[in-house]
Amino acid sequence: MTAIGQLRRERGLTQKEFASAVGKVKSTVRGWEQGNFRPADQDFPKIAEVLGCSVTTIWIPPRTGSKVRRVRTAEEEAIEAANREKIAPYIERRVALGLTKKELAEKAGVDPATVRYMETGKYSPCWETRQKIRRALGMPEERYYTIEDRNAIFLDLQEQGVIRRAINRNITPLRAVHADLDDLEQELIICALRAIDRFQPDGAASIKTFVDKNVDFFIKQWIVKFAMHGLSGKVHYPLPDISVLSLDALMEAGFDPAG
Repeated sequence: MTAIGQLRRERGLTQKEFASAVGKVKSTVRGWEQGNFRPADQDFPKIAEVLGCSVTTIWIPPRTGSKVRRVRTAEEEAIEAANREKIAPYIERRVALGLTKKELAEKAGVDPATVRYMETGKYSPCWETRQKIRRALGMPEERYYTIEDRNAIFLDLQEQGVIRRAINRNITPLRAVHADLDDLEQELIICALRAIDRFQPDGAASIKTFVDKNVDFFIKQWIVKFAMHGLSGKVHYPLPDISVLSLDALMEAGFDPAG
């Protein structure tokens, strides 16, 4: 792993969060961290700014001469082996259904490269992408907590004021873009519920910390959305994807915020 990846982990940022902050996509960040390719010279200052370090700390000199195939580290090989073990049931199901990788990708609505790299273990797709693939394969939804447990955890976090504290932490930029805080709070309820759905206990973070990080990142996306309308703030491209769901729709689906 390169210095970029090490510092990114030390700062507590996910690859997706870091990619959004530097104006890139997650696959680009993954390539930087694995040493498959280097950032463009003009990207280094922004990367250093986000990571809070000097450019020299993360500088990677340009390659010269003929292209040499990079030797993977033992850590990378172990990660790929673990990914392949996790994805084995997906492959078995796809083969049993007689689907090619391309057909599965089309049925799930994902890029064919996603299925290809997933099955080789080169990377593990995000939770949302895995659910699309599982639905296409007729597999049950992947979740650690039942829906009932999920709702109970959310209500407990609500009593602790997780969402309200997150809004207060970001209140200055939110007011600067004249964000509707009532609408935002409803969207953060959805965000928190989805975060609990995605949570997989691995010792890296507690459920509360995981929800906190997701809620904070959603608020930053929300600020960018309002800034796009010319109210205030500077927008970096590409813009992050923003999914907007209705609390009413969630309640219609069976969630009772009152318990």
